[in-house]
Amino acid sequence: MVRKLIAHTLFSFVITCGTLLAANGNAAQQTTPGRSVGHAANSSSAKLKTIYSNLGPKGNRYDCSNGWLVAGSDSALGHEQWIAMPFTPTSNHSVTEIEIAVASGGSGEGFTLSLNADASGLPGTSLHTWEMTKLPASCPNTLDTATYKRGTKVSKGKQYWVVAQTDSTNADAYDSWDYTYNQSTGPFAYDVGSGWTADNSYLSAFAVLGK
Repeated sequence: MVRKLIAHTLFSFVITCGTLLAANGNAAQQTTPGRSVGHAANSSSAKLKTIYSNLGPKGNRYDCSNGWLVAGSDSALGHEQWIAMPFTPTSNHSVTEIEIAVASGGSGEGFTLSLNADASGLPGTSLHTWEMTKLPASCPNTLDTATYKRGTKVSKGKQYWVVAQTDSTNADAYDSWDYTYNQSTGPFAYDVGSGWTADNSYLSAFAVLGK
């Protein structure tokens, strides 16, 4: 059976507008090594360096009406769909925060976010993983923010990946990783159940921060 990469628009599921903040004001809490828990919240880490960002200006951070679906095996889509976006640091850094524009489609609970090494132009080994919960169902300026105080080292000139996927804890997830504010295009990767595939199309919005 051939499966195609599926995007969402406001016609495929409704995103209501509003503002959602993390209940405890903390973007993430460390649990076990290599895995954190993230929540929907705007970044409070103004002192961090921007390692990579395709987010737009204040008030227009991303296109909340269009994006790639991030879905689990038990979702309304009927199969998994995972999305990965690449970035290449221009200097050596330690990644301590990722901001990503993923909104809930109204069913399921969250998604799994990871920072991955590159493997021949596709997502490779996971360097750190977060379980993202309490996603916003809203448009304006609400980002899912994941933090890791210890940080993960990334090297100048090497490609890395920010990956939005699902696991057994969010198999019914049906979310949207929204496009960049200007609907920019470029290389990315997707997996609809048969392994990662490289493609070139609309990019989803995210930022990688650290020190």
